[in-house]
Amino acid sequence: MNFIQTYYPIEPKGLENTCGFLTPEFHWMSWALSCLQIKKFYDKVILYTNDEGKHILIDQLQLPYTDVVVEHNHFKMPHKLLFGLVKIFTYSLQKEPFVHVDSDFYLWSSIPKNVLQAELFAQNPEIDKTQNGNVQAYIAEIDKMYKYKYNMRFFENIKEKTTQNGHIVADNMGIFGSNDIDFVQDYCRKVFQFVDNNLENFNTYRPSKANTNLVTEQLFFTYLAKEKNKKVSYLMDKLLHLDEYGFLNKIYHKPQIPFTHLVGDFKRNARTIMHVEKILQHDYPQYYERIISVCKNNLTIAKVVNKKVQFFIAGFYETPPKEVIKFMQTIEGKNVEDINWNVLQEKYKYQRKHIEYVGSCTHEDLCKLTFTVNEFYKITDASKTTIQEICKYNRLPLQTYTHLLLIPEPLYKNIEIQLIDGFDLLFLNYLKQCKTYEDLLDMTRKHFNQQANFKENEYQDFIRLKFQNALVFSRIFLNE
Repeated sequence: MNFIQTYYPIEPKGLENTCGFLTPEFHWMSWALSCLQIKKFYDKVILYTNDEGKHILIDQLQLPYTDVVVEHNHFKMPHKLLFGLVKIFTYSLQKEPFVHVDSDFYLWSSIPKNVLQAELFAQNPEIDKTQNGNVQAYIAEIDKMYKYKYNMRFFENIKEKTTQNGHIVADNMGIFGSNDIDFVQDYCRKVFQFVDNNLENFNTYRPSKANTNLVTEQLFFTYLAKEKNKKVSYLMDKLLHLDEYGFLNKIYHKPQIPFTHLVGDFKRNARTIMHVEKILQHDYPQYYERIISVCKNNLTIAKVVNKKVQFFIAGFYETPPKEVIKFMQTIEGKNVEDINWNVLQEKYKYQRKHIEYVGSCTHEDLCKLTFTVNEFYKITDASKTTIQEICKYNRLPLQTYTHLLLIPEPLYKNIEIQLIDGFDLLFLNYLKQCKTYEDLLDMTRKHFNQQANFKENEYQDFIRLKFQNALVFSRIFLNE
């Protein structure tokens, strides 16, 4: 079984291409983690791309693909909104069974054999709530978009075979596999014929991105499979609404789920994508270092180096604002002389294992954990302007964050500047006063009883997540 991935830059921006991620280097970190996690379980991973993609992913970042197929030089995007056709072009090139994995999709375990052996499989079935669940309004939107229909039965199927009170059901194809190559070829041929016949309409009518790719990729696949009586298997059988994907983006909720897929705006969520960075940094340090090095040599990378210490703020691809530079000059060398890097690195050695354990262990086992606080952190007195500038460059809401936290990052011996809010500050204070997780629960429960109307299970989940974040950002270490 061939595992395949596709990179086709719609706009030739080189390393500056973000492809929807918060910053370019996070985009490339996602590519690396996605590829490396496939390689962890499967030997053969093939990249389909064009010359620019090969230059970046293979020549510069040296990702370990077993083969590279530079066929996308011959592909011409018929319309910029139809970016989903890039994958369908890749599907059309397949002559033997394959699994296609998106670059924002990370496998945490091998795929069950019964799924790999299925005629067709996708990530999971999903319910589209476009047009607020009004399927007739959505069909009307499609009717405007497409003058020529694949056949009337296709669109009647959309109306007739929807479930869940009339919502449209289609298959999420963050991962897609097939042992039925004849079906895949027929699917690809019909999609491109459908697009060719409607291309003129795309130039006069401006459909949304969601509508175009939902129809050409997901709906076409789902209803062509129904029409030909093909059974579709799933990596996850759960039927999800589009607004229920949040749990699939919580990177450290393993091993409860076998994968993570950063759908939609989660690519621009700073905390989520920094978790991706931490995994790559810890599990595949040579690839992490190479991405940072390549970006640093070709972009204004998000690291600012002072004489004694390297400070890190995500998101700077221009010269940092004067206010930020001034702030960094005032804190240069602060606390560095007192940091015992050897002690911190020894504690950090098991950090990844501990983060995963906290995400997966029972509540009873969690309560037995003991921890120590990273004693070298410091809350800064940064001006409101400085915080706003950092929020702006990280595309974060200006009203959320109130303080900056300076904290040693043990793996690369640099000082991270972390944005924190009022509750983060309070939570740090609670952590300093506690020695066990059970103590932490008792102390924070008093606060929450006064401040919020949480149910006990919601409260426990919230504190677990905050505790995990403290581990991820090296604010605490578990005791072995």
